Amino acid sequence: MAAWTTGAGQAVIDCELYLPREWTDDRERCRAAHVPDTVGVQANPRLAEQMIERALLDFPERRVWVAANEIYGRDGAFRVWWEWMLLQCCSVHASGWPIASANCCHMR
Repeated sequence: MAAWTTGAGQAVIDCELYLPREWTDDRERCRAAHVPDTVGVQANPRLAEQMIERALLDFPERRVWVAANEIYGRDGAFRVWWEWMLLQCCSVHASGWPIASANCCHMR
């Protein structure tokens, strides 16, 4: 989920639904739930990348704050993507797997 937060309040601005392989392999089930045929199984970090990229269209300064758990910290491709995007961030994580970036501060 992606949210916009200011001193005046907050609002959800984007979301992606993780669908397990049992769903994406059952196209009839997906069609009954109005899931497009083009949607396949994707790891949570890939879904997060898509939401962050969409949010960045509205944030030209590229200042975002991301809260992530160990799923994202363990995903080397996500960490490489984050560095490649040159994002400023502050990550909160529950494990010893921080999203490492020279542009980040880390809190536990």
